[in-house]
This record gives sequence, C-alpha cells and structure tokens, in this order.
Amino acid sequence: MELSGLELHCLIGDINHKLNQGYYVGSISSISRNSFSLKMRHPNLPDVILLLSTTGIWITKMNFRTFEDSPIISSMKSEIERAKLESIEQVGDERVAYLKFRHLDGRLRVLVAEFFRKGNVIVCDENNMIITILNPVEVRHRTLRTGMTYQSPPPRGINIFDLSIGDLLDLHDKELDQNMEVEKWLGRNVSLSKKYIEEIVTRAKMKHRKLSDTTNEDIEILFEFTRKLVFDVCAPSMHTPLVVLDITGRPANVIPFRLKSISGEAAYVPYETLMEAVDVVFSELLKEEGSSSRTVELDNKIAVLEHDYDQQNQAETEVIEKSNAIRKLAQELMTLSNVVTDTQDKSLSSVLEKNTSKIVTIAGRKFLEVVDESIPFDPRLPRTSSLLFDRAKELERGCQSIRNAKSKLIEQMQDLRKKADLLQKKAAVKLQVEKEWFERYRWFVGSEGLLCIGGRDASSNSAIIRKHLTDQDLVFHAEVHGSPFFVVKNVPTNGAEQFKISLLEAAQATVSFSRAWKDGLSVADAYWVFPEQVKKGAPTGQFLPKGSFVIQGKRNFVKGIEIGLALGVIVLEKKYALMCGPQEAVKRKSIAYCVLLPGGNDPTSLAKKFKQEMVGTCSNISEDFKDLLEYLKSLSIDEIIKTIPHGQSKILITKKGDLLARAVGEVHS
Repeated sequence: MELSGLELHCLIGDINHKLNQGYYVGSISSISRNSFSLKMRHPNLPDVILLLSTTGIWITKMNFRTFEDSPIISSMKSEIERAKLESIEQVGDERVAYLKFRHLDGRLRVLVAEFFRKGNVIVCDENNMIITILNPVEVRHRTLRTGMTYQSPPPRGINIFDLSIGDLLDLHDKELDQNMEVEKWLGRNVSLSKKYIEEIVTRAKMKHRKLSDTTNEDIEILFEFTRKLVFDVCAPSMHTPLVVLDITGRPANVIPFRLKSISGEAAYVPYETLMEAVDVVFSELLKEEGSSSRTVELDNKIAVLEHDYDQQNQAETEVIEKSNAIRKLAQELMTLSNVVTDTQDKSLSSVLEKNTSKIVTIAGRKFLEVVDESIPFDPRLPRTSSLLFDRAKELERGCQSIRNAKSKLIEQMQDLRKKADLLQKKAAVKLQVEKEWFERYRWFVGSEGLLCIGGRDASSNSAIIRKHLTDQDLVFHAEVHGSPFFVVKNVPTNGAEQFKISLLEAAQATVSFSRAWKDGLSVADAYWVFPEQVKKGAPTGQFLPKGSFVIQGKRNFVKGIEIGLALGVIVLEKKYALMCGPQEAVKRKSIAYCVLLPGGNDPTSLAKKFKQEMVGTCSNISEDFKDLLEYLKSLSIDEIIKTIPHGQSKILITKKGDLLARAVGEVHS
C-alpha cells in the first residue's frame, strides 16, 4: 500500500490535533532499517506511540519490538529525544511531512519524512542543513547528503487543494496529445494517486475516453467530481474508512469510503477512523517484515540441511542401484557356474555385456568391472559370485549409515522449523495498551478512593514534586535513607482528619517502597507535610542532590508503620493493570492479589511465582473476566519487577480480591 497525499493530509491533521498539547519525544527506537517508533510523552496525558517509516506516519495501538537497527537511529536519538513537538506540516499535497521539534535550549530540529518511491527520513537543523539522512539522494533535480541543504522534491502536478476549473481548461487546451485517455492526462497533471484518479473518471463516466472526445462541459464535470472527492476524503468524519482485504483475507489497502472504481466483490472491514485503518494495514506489513527477518538465519540453516539431505538421498539411491546391479550380476553368474568352464564362453560374455560389465587385467590380475566397482575375478564363477554378493552386502550396510545420517538431518530440520514457527507466532508486535499518566510512577488507589503516586528513583521523585504537586495534595516521606516521595492527590480541605485511612496507607507505601524493604526491616516511621512546606530550591550556598527537597515547618509523623504490601490485578479504565500498595487498598480494587513481605526471593523468582499464583487463582473464573487469563499469560516478568519494591520479597498469601468476590456473589456492596 502507498499512502496518498490526501490521506497524509488527513493523518497529519489528526496527529496535530492529538499531540498539540505539549507532547515531547520521550524515546525513539528503530523497528527496522526504515521504520521508527517515537514514544510521545506528556506530563499529565497518556503516552502516544507515533510510528514513522518510509511508507507513512501514523499513531499506533501497537508496541513493536526492534528486529533491525537503523543506521541513523543513534543520530535521531541525540538530535530529537527530549524535544517538544511544535508541529507537523505537509508540503502542499505532496507525500512529504516536516516534523518540527524544539529543545529547551531553543534548538530547532526538523525531521523530514518522504513517502514516495523508496522513501526517506532526514534530520535537519534550523537552517535546513542535513544532520543525518537514511537514504542519500543523487538525481537530476536534487542531491541530498549529510552537510548539504535539504531541497524539497519538485511538485508532481498542480496542488490539488489549489486546483481551479481554469487550470483544468487551460491544461486541456494546451495538451498536444489529444489521443491521450482522460485518466492518464489527469494523472499527469494533478497530484492525485491512481485509485482516486480512477474513481473520478468512473464517477464522471469518462473512463477510457480520449481528450479529443471531451468538451469544456466535460472538463467542468471532471473538475466538480475532483473537488467533491477531495472534500469527501478530507472530511473523514462523514464516512466510514475501510480496510480492503486481499483474497487471503490479509489487510491490503485503505480507502476512506467505498469507491465505485473498486470491484464490488472486494472484501472490506470498516473502522471508526482513517488512523485506525492505516494502523491495521501498515502494522500488518511491519509484522510480516519482522516475522520474516526473525527467521532468516533459521531459514538459511534449514536450507543447508535440506541440501545435505538431498545429497544423502542421492547417495543412498546410487548405492542401492549399485548394490542391486552387483547382486543381479552375481545371481546370473551363479546360474552359469554349472555350464561354463571357460572365461571365453559366449554365455559368460553375453551375461557380462547385458549387465554392462567386463573382465579387465590390472597389474597382471583379473578384475570384474561393474557399475564403477572392481571385484577380483576368479575363473571359478561361484567364487566370483560370492565376492560380488559380499560387495553388495557391504554397500547395503553403508546404506544404513546413510539412513542414520538422514534421520539426524530430519530431526535437526524439524527442530529448526519448530523454532521458526515459534518465532513467527511470537509476533514482533503486541497491542499497545494506553496507560494513564500516573502509571509511569509507583501508584495505588487508596481504600477511600484517593490516588497516591510515588517516585521510583531520583528522577521520578523530582518529576512528582515539580510537575504534579498541587495545593490540594499532601506529601509523604519516610525517616529512612532512600525513601521515595509519595503524594496523595486532591485531598479536600481539612481532609487530613476526614481521610485518616488514606494517610495511613500512603505512609505504609512510603516506608515499604523505601530502603527499609531491601534492608529487611519490619517497621519504620514516616511523616506528611503540606505542599507549601516543600522547597524546590536549595538554601543559599548549599547543594541538593537530584530528587531531594528541603522540608520546612512542622512534620506530621506516623510512627511504627508495619512494612508490607500487596500486588494485585485490577481493572483500570476498562483494561487490566498491576497495582502494588497497602493490602486493604489492593484488596478492595483487585480481582486477585498476593500479600508481599520483605525477604525470600529475588525479584525475577518472585515475579514468576506471582504470575503462576495469579493464573492458578484466576482459572475458571467469572465470564466478567473472560480475557483475564490471556492478560496474565502475556504479562511480562519485567513489568512485574517494575511494580514491586527493590530487593528480595516473598509471597505470604494469595487471595481473590473484592472485585472478583463481588462478581461471583461472595460479598455484597
């Protein structure tokens, strides 16, 4: 599938609408040599994955793994990561997009994406000087290399958004080749893709008509249909975008609405937005590319083994044929042994000739040559027959060795094919679950419904206090080295008295996620303060490490807090998520959970055990959670490790949470 200029216009409009609220590039990774994933982040909004390739640009719901590094990924990361997206612009109606990024120090970087021919990705500075380029260009009308000034490609025709009836009439009158068909003439002069050109001439009932057969009225009709089609494509909310399937049911193309020029027998799948439809088709192409690349090495090994197997087959066939020929000659010589006494006998000569064999003398000794084998010849034919039978048996024993070698080759090929099948089934992509902004930190929802967020490290500690702390929040810290900051969000006025349970839970989370867990402590102290007591700058003449802040005024202590947490699976905004926090808070929100205490297993072992316990607990559960097992089985060990405290942990108990208990009628709200 090729992305048209009109479709690019729609996609860029949607992307700008989605990302114009202060998104910046959190990270860039290469999916393949020609495809890149840009994780767009926002302080308070969910992450967005923007895919950029030489075929197109779109927002995806998929999360791709890297299956091939791009030669320009390092340069792209250094030039664009952490920069804020200012805008995405299309060059007229051409298949070229400019993505403008601004760094905090004011530096501007322009990412140019070209989606025609083999495509290109180019990073330029504010003066359009090329910093890095994926595919250097050297053609008649432009040369693009690192260090040169970027030049846009020449326009393919009249900008479709600027097209007027006067333009078409003028082109019609000036065209020298009046025998040209209308669709070819329109395609040469107007910047539209082939499928839209065909749709216009089909609607105008001018398919295969020559220019010489058209009047000014015909050209006016053609213009009206062109303008109507452009309007229809650029107003996607008025139509249902469709994914066109090929004969195998594979997504093959995207159209913004049903086109008359496409066969009515074609199979379609409707989607709500053009972005979703494009994501389906292009993501499928990337998945196929990824699956193919992941098995190339195995395929090469299988090909070598198949070649060896064919050679062994050929060798076995040759040995069997040779053995059969020798055995046949031996049997015929045995029948002559009672009647032939002279090697010059015609009967012997006839048998030898019929079996393509002969008697030769080598170094004074006689040999019987048959199928490239030399067997000592004895005038006593029974003796010669015996020698022939012995040689045939030797060859047949050699066949068994060949068969054993073939069996080993078959086993090796089967093992490699199984690995290749597993790699293909293990897709290079999984569905990207849209996460809430707070899921990048430690978090839990307290028993009283208040959101609590905490830092994972010095950077996230700093981000929570500097970006997310408001006047309605409360700030927690532990009297332990290596304590995170926890913030209880949106506490009502005088809420410290009203939400005592939430404060105790926040205090327990603060001490449990501190160094106290790794040190194996059983209790620790914490305190809370108001936002205005947290000073973000160091006192004069002093230095504060990253993630540290000065606390002024009274500290409200919560002493002797028991260290312990629970890890459970909850439903968060119609999706499953892991939540780690105080036991009662996790129990109230979860489908199932495990109670955790310090000590015992390393994080990897604990994560594997948790996954096993959850799968066992949630087997044969309510239909309300029919896709839960699939989520649990796909849950990565890294994601579990990311959620639990640092250090060793052990599972005390595993239980069904209140969410599952209510679903099966075990408790009542």
